[in-house]
Amino acid sequence: MSGLAVVGMVVENRGQRAPDLQEILTRHGDRILGRMGLRSPDKEEGIISLIVEGSDEEVERIVRDIGSVDGVTVTHMMLR
Repeated sequence: MSGLAVVGMVVENRGQRAPDLQEILTRHGDRILGRMGLRSPDKEEGIISLIVEGSDEEVERIVRDIGSVDGVTVTHMMLR
């Protein structure tokens, strides 16, 4: 069964982390319905939120992959 989840992350040193993080998001792009990114104006920090559709296992895999990037803090909430 497919569910919906919100995935939120804080990215430290955006410039350094972006290539690794983008590769992961591209790999899981078929599950990502929406994405919003904000940067901190006074820090080299970013905030990204995703709306993800998939099974619990698929969402957990995406969160685990994102969390494997140094300097990225990630959490999620299943909506259904």
